[in-house]
Amino acid sequence: MPWSEGPPGDDDPASWHVYADGLAERGDPRGEVALLELAGDVVAADAAFARLADLGDLGDDARFTRRHGFAQALHVHSEQPGALAAIATRALALPVAATVRRVEVGLARPDGNWTPVVNAIAASPIAGRLRALVFDASDQLVRNKLEDRRLDHAAMDDYWEARAELLEACAPIELDEATVWAPFVALEELTFDGPIRGQLGTLTLPSLRALVLRSDQLDDLASLVGGPWPRLAHLELSFGASSTIAWPELLVDAAFPALTHLALRDAPDDDIVEALVASPLLERLTSLDLSGTFTTRGVEPLGAHAARFGHLATLELSRSHLTAAMVAALRARLPNLVVDDHGPFPARYRDVVE
Repeated sequence: MPWSEGPPGDDDPASWHVYADGLAERGDPRGEVALLELAGDVVAADAAFARLADLGDLGDDARFTRRHGFAQALHVHSEQPGALAAIATRALALPVAATVRRVEVGLARPDGNWTPVVNAIAASPIAGRLRALVFDASDQLVRNKLEDRRLDHAAMDDYWEARAELLEACAPIELDEATVWAPFVALEELTFDGPIRGQLGTLTLPSLRALVLRSDQLDDLASLVGGPWPRLAHLELSFGASSTIAWPELLVDAAFPALTHLALRDAPDDDIVEALVASPLLERLTSLDLSGTFTTRGVEPLGAHAARFGHLATLELSRSHLTAAMVAALRARLPNLVVDDHGPFPARYRDVVE
């Protein structure tokens, strides 16, 4: 197998072994680290890699994970939102970061703005080779809060209440398309789990295969419909009680020619079933997730149009507020139904639906 100056584009261990051999022959210490790991001497490889990935005073705020002996992912985390951009800039400038294809960014406090760190990653030498970007400002915070309350994570009502409180405190996102999204030409996965109350701008990411926006404040659907989304197969959106959704504008078949999985969680509108039935997009889907969406009133159209949803491998209605009798009636007509954690509507939401 011939040696190439650039890292392999596949996940074949043999390709990465050849790449490591070539780097080692040329005196590149990254190759030496990889060969140690490939030979099974993980302890020596860890020690050698730590020297190459030394970020000094940044300490544990940035962490690389390796695969086939090379850095494949960078995890950036800080209690200070303003520090994230500096951490990402320094970490991605290291020679060991040349093979990174995934960057995960986490905030330990519900405030700050994502824009500086997104721009820092976009300006890095590897922006055009990144495959995945994940920004998480909610779940870890919620888990911490639940632990403080000594609550079981399975207590979903408390989980979602804590999540809503934290997201409400978050600062809005402000992203500029020209400076942020243009460099990510190879990006296949984009996840924002946290505050999305600003304008995302037109997301021109033609290589994207999975888009996940979990916000509870989502209202910028123009970014999604604008596309183009020629490869997008997985679309996951979370809404909140205050969201106003124009379903016909979102469920445009031509905008998502490759879509097979659609999640519209916590949607605030009972008209969602009618909108799905009217959209040609439904026929192409293989799985649909409407978790947290339905009340006893809103689920009636689903039973009436059950035949239109029968082709799906799974139709998920978890965290829906339905009676056991309603779930049983739906299952009789829809064997593909997945329903967990259903029950009466929480008291704090009754004024929204009654």
